[in-house]
Amino acid sequence: MQSDPTTGHYIMIADERFLNYAAREIAAIAGAGNVVPEYLGASVSVVKIGAEPEGLLARLREADPVFISMLIPVIGAIPVSGTDIDRIADALPGIIGGGHTFRIEAVKAGAHPDVSAKGIEVAIGERMERNGFRIDLASPEVMVYLILEGGRVLVASARACDTDDRTIDHFRLENRSNDRLNRSELKLKEAFAAFGIGGAMGRCLDVGAAPGGWTDFLARRGSGVVAIDAGLLDYRNLRAGRITVVEKVGGAYLEREFSGGGLGGAAPFSGQGPRAHDVVHLKGAVDDFGDALKGMAPFDLACIDMNVAPMESAGVAVRLAELLVEGSPMVMTIKLTDISYVERLDRIREALSARYSGIRIKKLPHNRMELTLFAVRSR
Repeated sequence: MQSDPTTGHYIMIADERFLNYAAREIAAIAGAGNVVPEYLGASVSVVKIGAEPEGLLARLREADPVFISMLIPVIGAIPVSGTDIDRIADALPGIIGGGHTFRIEAVKAGAHPDVSAKGIEVAIGERMERNGFRIDLASPEVMVYLILEGGRVLVASARACDTDDRTIDHFRLENRSNDRLNRSELKLKEAFAAFGIGGAMGRCLDVGAAPGGWTDFLARRGSGVVAIDAGLLDYRNLRAGRITVVEKVGGAYLEREFSGGGLGGAAPFSGQGPRAHDVVHLKGAVDDFGDALKGMAPFDLACIDMNVAPMESAGVAVRLAELLVEGSPMVMTIKLTDISYVERLDRIREALSARYSGIRIKKLPHNRMELTLFAVRSR
């Protein structure tokens, strides 16, 4: 009996800058030397696992990898000559089944230079729609992944509810959206989805806030936000209620309120924290506002996105822990100012473990040379 040529093949979604680390995460479960890369792309790769261990996907989820967003088993292969759209469209139903809405995501693995991946997706989708299948680009029930190699097309599928915001299809959808102040907002939105942070969080801290993408995201969700940064926020485009800017001048805190015409006159800071949808911008460094922060505490969420070395960010997180409600989440970016920091993630975990538990680290789509860390304020 001939063996299935797709056995042991997986589509791996991981950033090409960290493929070596993603391969290590698979090898830690599947065994060193048992993982063979067959195609390495910018976001999507194909790997073959030789002696596949039992429960590989469940064990990978339990390991909570940093660099692998998804590992999807290949469920079929379609032999093709050139870019035979009709052949692919006719063969797909027998592989993916029917009775659901779907969306197709195609990647050219060094083949088919005469047509774009987008063109292939559209042509196959249109052909399948004529045959009675239902395509839904915005909210599909099933995602269908096609890897177009020379001579064959590998097919994988996953329920859309299992793919979450880390997969390339949602990545592209988010890039088409203009409902944001700037790109950095997507990093926090992805973190909320990846780590299961939901709803308005009451009063939040946003450290390293400029130009205000995270602050805007939190305020729109109904949180009162204390934003800390020596730089200016984009006050005019912040979708918030009352915006108050506080500076430390000669040992005293002075506040000015922003309105459509700009910042008003200075007055002594009232010490009042932000209400729902409001923003208080502490314009300066974290350590400049110790007393003011204590007066506005406790906080229900801390977000830290500072352009400093990772251990410095971790130190800020530890100092701020006393201001957080026990059990509240903390989200922090780890700037990879030196790629060797990837080898030292345990040092960051150790530094945070004195005040936080449940520490998880992920490479999310809108992270460039950085990672996103999640933790919960412990006793």
